[in-house]
Amino acid sequence: MQLDPKYKGARFYKCDLQMQTPADSAHWLGAQMGENESDNQAAAEAYIKRCYEFGIEVIAITDHNFASKDFIPYLQQAVSDLAGRYGYRIVLFPGFEVASPVGKGAHFLCIFNPDSNLETIDSRLTQLDLPPDRRFGKNGQCLPMPTGNITYERMLEIIQDDRSFPGICIGAHPNNDGVMDSDTVEQWWSQEVIRNENFFCMELPKPREDYIAKAGSSLIKSVLLNKDTRHERRRFLATVCSSDCKKLTATSRDDTNYIGFRHTWIKMSQPSIEALRQAFLDHESRIRFGTKRPEEGYSYPNIRTIQVNGAKFLANQEIVFSPNLTTIIGGRGTGKSTIVEYLRVALDQEAAIRGDEPRKNLQKLKRTLQRESSVTIQIEKEGQLWTIESAGGNPPLVTEGQDIPDLARFFPVRILSQREIYAIAEDRDARGRLVDDVIRSDLDELERRERDMSAEIRKLNQQIASLPELMQREKALETERQDYQLRLKRLKDMEKPLGRWKGLLAEERFFKAIEDQAAGISESMKKAFEDIEFSATVLGSELKEAPNHELTEAIARQADRLAEDLRENLEKALNAFDHGLKDLLNDEDVAKWRATFEIEKTKFEALRHELSGQGTDPDQYLDYQRQLREREVQLVEIRKRIKSIDELLQRRDGTTSNDGRREPGLIDNLHDIWKKATELRAQASQQLTESVPETKTGEPFVKVSVERYGDKEGFLVKIQEEIRDGRRISLADWDDFMGAVFNAARQKKEPPTEILVDWMKSIASGKMPVACNWKLDDRRMSVITEWLTNDRLQKLRLWRTPDLVKVELFRQDGSLVGDLAGPKLSVGQRCTAVLALLLAQDIVPVIIDQPEEDLDNEFVFQELVPLLRKIKGKRQILVVTHNANIPVNADAELIVALEVKDERGAQKEVAQFGKAIGALDRPAVKTAVETIMEGSEEAFRCRFEKYGF
Repeated sequence: MQLDPKYKGARFYKCDLQMQTPADSAHWLGAQMGENESDNQAAAEAYIKRCYEFGIEVIAITDHNFASKDFIPYLQQAVSDLAGRYGYRIVLFPGFEVASPVGKGAHFLCIFNPDSNLETIDSRLTQLDLPPDRRFGKNGQCLPMPTGNITYERMLEIIQDDRSFPGICIGAHPNNDGVMDSDTVEQWWSQEVIRNENFFCMELPKPREDYIAKAGSSLIKSVLLNKDTRHERRRFLATVCSSDCKKLTATSRDDTNYIGFRHTWIKMSQPSIEALRQAFLDHESRIRFGTKRPEEGYSYPNIRTIQVNGAKFLANQEIVFSPNLTTIIGGRGTGKSTIVEYLRVALDQEAAIRGDEPRKNLQKLKRTLQRESSVTIQIEKEGQLWTIESAGGNPPLVTEGQDIPDLARFFPVRILSQREIYAIAEDRDARGRLVDDVIRSDLDELERRERDMSAEIRKLNQQIASLPELMQREKALETERQDYQLRLKRLKDMEKPLGRWKGLLAEERFFKAIEDQAAGISESMKKAFEDIEFSATVLGSELKEAPNHELTEAIARQADRLAEDLRENLEKALNAFDHGLKDLLNDEDVAKWRATFEIEKTKFEALRHELSGQGTDPDQYLDYQRQLREREVQLVEIRKRIKSIDELLQRRDGTTSNDGRREPGLIDNLHDIWKKATELRAQASQQLTESVPETKTGEPFVKVSVERYGDKEGFLVKIQEEIRDGRRISLADWDDFMGAVFNAARQKKEPPTEILVDWMKSIASGKMPVACNWKLDDRRMSVITEWLTNDRLQKLRLWRTPDLVKVELFRQDGSLVGDLAGPKLSVGQRCTAVLALLLAQDIVPVIIDQPEEDLDNEFVFQELVPLLRKIKGKRQILVVTHNANIPVNADAELIVALEVKDERGAQKEVAQFGKAIGALDRPAVKTAVETIMEGSEEAFRCRFEKYGF
């Protein structure tokens, strides 16, 4: 993460706080200082250039005996000359290394502000009983470092207590010839040095973690852990790594003590002795080791800047936020909360507001944005920058960077007032979201799969819904089929005579058809004769005047004769056909048939009369056979459809083989998705629990747990939607039944809706579920079974009973205070638990407006401050506060102090120091914090004196 060049807050500087120079001829291993100015300039330039090549930003020149007094100006000039080339200016602390009368002479580094007068620094050595003649020989050569007679406590007073000329002491290489070397220093002297609270820091060759992680015990380890009573301190001792360089470059692979050999990352807003002092006092927050710049590890999204112009109650201003902890302080009416709400508008976070009052407050503040007003922010995500502007309080638009269709989703931010925190504590669903937000991306994927699975099951349900109708149709068809079979069975004995009569009827139809067809032919032929018109003579009469009329007349006569012959022959043939057919149909055999038919007809009429008296119509026999065949065909088709729906049921609900093996269905797959979601929530709960501060017993003071399908209240509320008429069954009775369902599900660890489906199946089959204390003939039971139709039950199966998120708060002694769902916790305690979880989860920026409301100072100091310190390197935090514990003890990287100027909130100006914006190591910021949050330095001192500390 690259910091904005305009950023005024604390950041990590690459520091080397123990560096020798060519001026210390007794210790420098490289080329010595020259005898003329040009040589010294060249040596200084080579020295500073080497520092730049290693990216060192802060150096402390600590030659023995202050031998570098005359060389430091050359180094300062070299910094000025090379700063433009390398893009930044190295900060140079002048100082010296001195031996103290501790044991055999423990070494200390004494360094002073970059602009310190060098003569005054030199005079400090004289005060330490080290005048120039004890430090340098007659020829100006640096003598071996002598030890003054000033006591260790007096040395600290001389170097560190003069506020007009601030300096600081660092224990130099204590594991070699310093206070930590138990072989060369008397133990009681070590105790004297280490236990002195004004001794802030010592230099070690390795990062402190290396000593702490090393197995076994050692003097250094016990001091760093502050667990040895002989060396016990009120605060932990800080450590730094330095090169103690004695040459420009390494001459071999195993070489040491060259420029760039070792360094320390120290967080400061402006390098100074005060900044170093604060870093040593708060090394856990401000000192890091390693090759990479710590900011490079900040990969989380962050808000880089906000710029407000033309607002009604807020002066035009820009704030460049810290990627860690920013606190905004100021008196009432200075615009602190306004900045928070403007951020909410510019980040399109209005929809995320919880509670009516915060929503009303936002609308009120939006009215302070006039038509010409604008709120512009710059955000960073995945190394990319976007500039976003809200003009006149309108929805924000991207002005620089790729377009963002949904800003709130793309760049989520937690913006919370104390009332919103309390609203979360009181809202069951909101408490669940505390866990869900930790695993939001994973849950989104599971919820997508759940939606797809549910949609597929709903489609199956639509097809399966026709099963009852099909089964009713199958039952009806089967009944009809059996009825026709019975009818046909009654007619079975009549099958032969009925078959004979059927044949006779067919024969009768045959003879009748012949008669009908013959009659048709005769009629058609007679009509054809009438329609024939042919007279060649008439045609030829028109040719009397023609040259060959004799020929045409002769042809006409012959043609007419032929036509007349045709008519006669056709008439004879038709008469012969009619007479022949009549003879055929009146044949003796046919006559016998007719006689037999009449006899059979009489018999059949008698049989019909007899069967009609029995309710059977012989004429329907054939129709019965047809109807039976139709029913059988329909039954085959319906049973195919029922079978296909059975397969859909198996696909939905799964199957269990005879040997007990389970073949899962889509419902089982849906339950697996739900199970996975619970597992993710359990992991997130553990993660949240591990992220909050610990009690004095070493246990987290807030514990989060998840019970699958455990939200009984949520289940009952959902099931109450199925109540159709409150007059038929009371809500208490309904909840009693459904509560028993829920309890049975909890024992089996299954979805309550599945247990409800099983219960309703049992009740429908006349069996009472074991866990239900109602009776089958209970009137209320009939109401429930009437309302909970299969269709409604199948819809309920797709609704997931929420997991129960349990949040418990513990006291410092490890005892349980209570959980958020219970009545025991106070408003402050509820907000305490929720705030701890809100800060511990996720990596999105979090903005909190005055979290200390409803919280006592003890909690703020013991719980909130440690939590802020723990997570501010993992996500960006912005806090508006009136409580000094937050900016001071949480060690805010950026403090922005506001005041009212010309009736508008503006950044505070402090006389002599300028704008109060930066970390606490800036004088303006320190003064502003004292004035705003402590009532002034004098007020703080008076309280301090009255407490009697």
